[in-house]
Amino acid sequence: MKKRILIVEDNQSFRKFLKESLKNDFDIEEVRSVSEFDEVFFRFKYSLVILDIKLPDGSGVELLKKIRSSDREVKVVILTAYGDIPLAIECIKKGANDFWQKPIDYDILIKKVKNILRDSSFKEIEKEYVGISQNSIEVREDIKKCSATDVNVIIIGPVGSGKTLVSELIHRYSNREGKNFVEIDFASLNKNLIESELFGVSKGAFTGALVSRDGFLKISDGGTVILKNLDAVDIYIQGKILKFLDTKSFYPVGSNREERIDTRIISIFSEEPENLVEKGYLRRDLLFRLNVYRIKILPLRERREDIPPLANFLIDKLEKKLSLKRREDYNSFIEKIIGFEFHGNVKELENFLEVYLLEKDFNIDRYNFKGGLKDLVKEKTKEVEKEEILKTLRMVKWNRMKASKILKISYRSLLEKIKEYKIEK
Repeated sequence: MKKRILIVEDNQSFRKFLKESLKNDFDIEEVRSVSEFDEVFFRFKYSLVILDIKLPDGSGVELLKKIRSSDREVKVVILTAYGDIPLAIECIKKGANDFWQKPIDYDILIKKVKNILRDSSFKEIEKEYVGISQNSIEVREDIKKCSATDVNVIIIGPVGSGKTLVSELIHRYSNREGKNFVEIDFASLNKNLIESELFGVSKGAFTGALVSRDGFLKISDGGTVILKNLDAVDIYIQGKILKFLDTKSFYPVGSNREERIDTRIISIFSEEPENLVEKGYLRRDLLFRLNVYRIKILPLRERREDIPPLANFLIDKLEKKLSLKRREDYNSFIEKIIGFEFHGNVKELENFLEVYLLEKDFNIDRYNFKGGLKDLVKEKTKEVEKEEILKTLRMVKWNRMKASKILKISYRSLLEKIKEYKIEK
């Protein structure tokens, strides 16, 4: 049985385009106004309403409220002209699933409709974003909603809380799965090279630019790009990012050739971005463009009920990684750590569990959990790594090239580690 779509659009030619484009795969109803909408909406069960934001006898915003008050399940997409984008963003916050800017290409239309209506139980999300708290439940729902659209997303959460994981899941469950997932951490880039790293560079643009090179945005075409630490970018470059968000196009450094791409933007912040605006580190108009859908992850200490299921999930992974097994005291150990602060959140919990597995004579009372365990974990992990390298070298009779391939590290990295760990034949 075909899914039913209701088109609410007063422009006859565009309404006809939508109907002709979709009628082979869906049952289509079309109306021109709010009054006609009232006549047909309550007669059928619709899977999708495509709603123009401006109608001759009323507002699409008000119609959205009416739809949501009677049907929470139906998908709603807002049609907008360029100048109406702020209003469309407001509609997203009031319950619309996505907004599409007119005019829209046929192929893009079909892809967007099928994506927003695709049947997926998203059962795997519960296995990958683990937690029983209300916040974890809400984040999983946010992942589902964002996966079905291409709207810009902001993810806010403290260090180590799983922001990158959430962005990966949004990408993986979207129709961009299989395309590039590109992370840009501006804090780790040379400030003088941020523009060329982001937009690419044309040959001869500056001393040392011997060849043309694609930037992160071009590499992410068709996929998803993650923007981390935007406050590390100067206001001038932020302005260029803003222009890209408006036009989906940019000019590589030193080039007069415009590049146009299709990529999904997810921005990650460790604090409320409004605070960064007030401090002068982030442009207010840039935040407005990025802030279409917002996901907030709470610190682990504010959702302690998530610690046991998270610990079980993480220790399963660590047992495989380290080829070690949890001990008989594991359950009592978990009961004790529920009260810990875990200022490093999920990442610190994982570090702690790694220490628990690595130390055969582990004693929980020896540790001060007001701080982190990073140095201790690093030390224990190095011991395991040294043993693994030595075992592999012996297995291949000290053929370092073969060993590097088995260990899945570069030959140069292997030589550096042999020197660092003072491994001798």
